[in-house]
Amino acid sequence: MNPDLGLPMDDALVAALWKQMCALRKVVFACVDEALCIRLAGPGLEAFVEGEPGQLVGCHVADVFVELFGAEQAMLAVLQGQEPEFCLSPIAREAADGSVRYLSISVRRLDDVGCGTGLLVVEDITRTSVLEQHLIQER
Repeated sequence: MNPDLGLPMDDALVAALWKQMCALRKVVFACVDEALCIRLAGPGLEAFVEGEPGQLVGCHVADVFVELFGAEQAMLAVLQGQEPEFCLSPIAREAADGSVRYLSISVRRLDDVGCGTGLLVVEDITRTSVLEQHLIQER
């Protein structure tokens, strides 16, 4: 029981709330290992991958998110505990129809939870990025 809210805190409730939050914020995740390969792909990750979606587990993060190519040392520094976080944002992706989608990709070290040493988080930040650009252009 959560004494602050008077609600039972069971795993099913936490999972349901997490799912709702991720849907609202358009956030997905993957667990990565020390070689920066995906060990666990969270639900919906394939929607953020360019090209044909396929088997993501076992793929190197820079093969799945080409924007991460060249950032391997910075991500490894996070996984080795030398840096607290790696974040690349905003990333602009243009679709075939000419629309632009903006992403934020971050990597944080995971304590031992059994699925790898790093948590890769991908968030669709299109709405806030477009608003920010609009406000800057109005100045």
